[in-house]
Amino acid sequence: MPVIKGFYAGVNGGANTSFIFYSANSTNPIFNQKSSIVPGLGFTYGLTLGYDFNNKIGLQTGFNYTRYNSSFTQPLNDYTFIGSMSIFQFDIPLIFKYKWQMGLGKNQNPFTIAALLGFKYSNLHHYYLQAKLQSNTVSNQYARVEQDDKSYNQNQLGYLMGVEMKYFFKKNWSFHAALTSNLSTDISQFPIFLNNTREKPIQLGMSSEIGVQYHFPFKKKKTTK
Repeated sequence: MPVIKGFYAGVNGGANTSFIFYSANSTNPIFNQKSSIVPGLGFTYGLTLGYDFNNKIGLQTGFNYTRYNSSFTQPLNDYTFIGSMSIFQFDIPLIFKYKWQMGLGKNQNPFTIAALLGFKYSNLHHYYLQAKLQSNTVSNQYARVEQDDKSYNQNQLGYLMGVEMKYFFKKNWSFHAALTSNLSTDISQFPIFLNNTREKPIQLGMSSEIGVQYHFPFKKKKTTK
């Protein structure tokens, strides 16, 4: 089997979906534990940087721009809040990779599968909500609500896990496809599941991406006798 070692860089893009849930003591002014939030389809794209230590172990990071979309229904006494929301964010993952070489393809190019496990830091910088406040007692009575907060600033940290497939279609070039899931919350509430007094939302997301990566040639050190 060819030795896969050294630095690599690439571009990626794909689709995602996510939803938000709250603890029973949430004090969020818009959503709470009675909310019904349905995931929507969003997108992500960015840059990938990584290092393969050998054919088994690698470390990867990068920079992604992500948009999450979802719709919601929120009961509020005599009214129901119905609408959709979008969150725009920057993501920086740090991923440990454990790889298996599944064999060789055409022209003896390697094909690998990797398990992914790591953390993801996110800066949520833009929040957009469009909805209507509908009366539960008077038919056809409602008010439209719109929030467009481009100064929205929330930092999240979460866990990330998934699987990646990679095929080297040329000597130093590979095509990769990955499926990942993440569980994130505000940094002040991290680690998740260990703080029972949290009042901020938890974001559960899933994303799929494809991309192309260039693997820089690894130069072996010359040995002198």
